[in-house]
Amino acid sequence: MTASGALRGLAVGLALSGAVPAAEARDPRSGVIGTDDRRIVDVDNAPWSAVGQVNIARYRRMSQCTGTLIAPDRVMTAAHCVTDASTGKLVPLHAIHFLTGVFGARWKEHAQPKCVILPKTRRQSAVSPPKRPPKGHSLAWFADDFALLILDRPLKAQPVPVADHASADNYPGPLHHAAFAGDRRYRLTAHRGCALRARTRDGLWLTDCDTHHAGSGGPVLVERGDSFRLAAVMVGIAAKRFTVAVPSVIWADTAEWGRCPAKEPRP
Repeated sequence: MTASGALRGLAVGLALSGAVPAAEARDPRSGVIGTDDRRIVDVDNAPWSAVGQVNIARYRRMSQCTGTLIAPDRVMTAAHCVTDASTGKLVPLHAIHFLTGVFGARWKEHAQPKCVILPKTRRQSAVSPPKRPPKGHSLAWFADDFALLILDRPLKAQPVPVADHASADNYPGPLHHAAFAGDRRYRLTAHRGCALRARTRDGLWLTDCDTHHAGSGGPVLVERGDSFRLAAVMVGIAAKRFTVAVPSVIWADTAEWGRCPAKEPRP
């Protein structure tokens, strides 16, 4: 069997195995594949300055994810970060906060979404709770696990542009994943030089990029010359062997929304 054939077979097999969102993983080493290769990066410098915390503050309930500024007023993150696990419905907008430049007790900018664009499948499935994936579920659950936050004001941090999704999905070079992980909530860490290992039948990326609880929604970046592009959104962990990311080929159309819709957006 060729190397590409082996990867296809592996991807199909893993599509039937269990996985959990990175935001829900509680094992201290969940999402760390082999050696922990994450290092603290400088939130004052691009592209890391565009990576921020997506914090959900509700009555007696708080959670944290990661998101990436792709335009002054647009953030890409994971859908499960901004939806209620028990109902599948979007959490109240006033409970969602995006902060850039987080380092210890300080942060640079703060904004809240005036709307959240979810894929049509997530909006429709909100009538069929629960939305937390059941044990042993297919990795297909993650195929629409992305969300676009349209902020109530533009931020000054330099955005990370979205990679050309056709070329990014066949990118042979190293990947870079950053997140405000659960074990270092107030330090941005990045695994630089990780790799795409396989693709599932639903087009998801299986990588060896180290992540952790609260890493959901964090960017998977590729380099183009001397700049970085957002190629995928980290969403979960598969079989303790891979981390799962949704590539831009799946969500690029959603990322192009520039304003809140007057009515329900078309699919």
